[in-house]
Amino acid sequence: MPYIKISTYDLAEADTDVRRLERELAYLTARHRAITSVRLQLTRTAPERVEARLELFLPQHHVIVNAADNATQTALHAVLLRAETELQQLGRRPATPRPVRLKAA
Repeated sequence: MPYIKISTYDLAEADTDVRRLERELAYLTARHRAITSVRLQLTRTAPERVEARLELFLPQHHVIVNAADNATQTALHAVLLRAETELQQLGRRPATPRPVRLKAA
């Protein structure tokens, strides 16, 4: 299981959200086994606005996605969907060929 860090700032319902998030992030990391570390940050940016920032660390990749909404659950759902989309795009990307070194004759 990868390292998971969840930070919340100025959220009254943080305890419930953190438990739910741990479960959602466990599903995400189970589907994408290359993930080595996850950082999720939930911040109340205004009285009626919540921002979610999710960072996923994979070998040779660092994926960062953000989402904001009036409802915490909607922001979380949006950031998880964006992360899933980014991870799927990474999986479809062709491997970068290694440079070929030629020896001088």
